[in-house]
Amino acid sequence: MVDQIARSVGQDPDMRDKVVRLGEALLREGYRPDRCAPWLTSYVLDQIALKTGNPDPYQKIRQKEMAVAEEVFKRIRPRYGDDFRSAVELAVLGNNLDFFRGTAELESTLSKQRGDRLRFYIDHIDRTEKKLKSSKSGSIVFLADNAGEFFFDTPLVERVTAMGIEVVYGVKERPFINDLTWNDLERNGMLSQIPRVLSTGTGALLDLSSLSAAFREQWDACDLIISKGQANYECLTEFPIEKDVFYLLKAKCQPMRAMLRVPLHSYVALLVEPSTR
Repeated sequence: MVDQIARSVGQDPDMRDKVVRLGEALLREGYRPDRCAPWLTSYVLDQIALKTGNPDPYQKIRQKEMAVAEEVFKRIRPRYGDDFRSAVELAVLGNNLDFFRGTAELESTLSKQRGDRLRFYIDHIDRTEKKLKSSKSGSIVFLADNAGEFFFDTPLVERVTAMGIEVVYGVKERPFINDLTWNDLERNGMLSQIPRVLSTGTGALLDLSSLSAAFREQWDACDLIISKGQANYECLTEFPIEKDVFYLLKAKCQPMRAMLRVPLHSYVALLVEPSTR
């Protein structure tokens, strides 16, 4: 992460070295055993932004990621059906996106998925579909993750919408690494591709006390939350949530593997209900 930010500040090697040293010092200074990883990352990025005057060093990375993801998605989409399980598989397949990986590696990983069904170590897909069919409020909140995953999320949004359920697609208000923001969608003219997009009002941390008023209203009213990615999982599990949450992710690192008690690189579709917490 620190090396990527250093490369984004320009060609001056002295400035790059300063950013690397600053980032390493901030990681040591900011570490707290009782804080989740997104908190530490947010702390480091905020401090580097103040020192460098660049509040969004990952903008070009997100743009490139979205361009590659869109092209790969167009090739992969015909291999999947329009049913709920296929839509979930596509959404989780998109979670292979990661800011630590280059776009060439991303394209290679996604393209290797030649229409084979994903194997989920935790598979609560059918249970979740039944939950949605019995939705009382007729609305859900969908928490987006990385910018390029937008394309892989759209089939699931369309599938749930076709069930007569309103989907509120929540994106970041402020830049955080390669996570999708409102400005990314607006800049690329993509806001109209999903019926309802709202900003969460937050940056890195999905702190429930910091949600925008509009998003909080939807959060309180919905029956179920679809949560994409590791960071959202880490944040949400810090709070008591009296709603069903459907976590969709790939366990990409050892801490996440340990938290979920799954093998490394496993695909996960985990439904957590208030009664099971």
